[in-house]
Amino acid sequence: MVAGLVLGFASRPAAANGKYYIRIADTEEATGLKSGMADEAKKLLREELAKRPQFVLDDKMPEDPDKLAGELKKRNLKGYKVFVRLTKVSTEVLPPKQGRPYKQLSATVRADIIGVTLPGEVMALGGDGESSSMTEISGKPRDEEVSLLKEEALKDALSQAVDKALVKLAQGFMTPPAEKPRKKK
Repeated sequence: MVAGLVLGFASRPAAANGKYYIRIADTEEATGLKSGMADEAKKLLREELAKRPQFVLDDKMPEDPDKLAGELKKRNLKGYKVFVRLTKVSTEVLPPKQGRPYKQLSATVRADIIGVTLPGEVMALGGDGESSSMTEISGKPRDEEVSLLKEEALKDALSQAVDKALVKLAQGFMTPPAEKPRKKK
């Protein structure tokens, strides 16, 4: 019975109780960074958001801001346009661990998620993540190994960034507390 409930929740469509409509924009890279992972980052962000029931990823929403505002209000959703900014993508070959014969290949990815409101495009949310993946290699690293490690690190970094963004969304917009009057000397 418990397995049936778990499977029921896992197979539920994401839009059933979504709170946030997300439109994914193109990935950006930091100045000087040419990772070749921009398309992969956008695809992985979509996959990560689709796992979470809070997010609605409906490609059929209107592009016109006024129509979009009406549709969001009708569905009781808050709209955001989000994109990934890759700030670090690197690989390095490290010496073997003590007592091991093989060198280590490490890939590190740092990614930020930035979101603006729809309509209006006011800065609204953000999250960041950084992850490293490592494997042992013999000889020179193959391109496939490097690509797989980078992708694994990117998935984890995006998962961290989405978690942080979700916490910020749940907190809502916070106004700073009023400053107490200062005593005169």
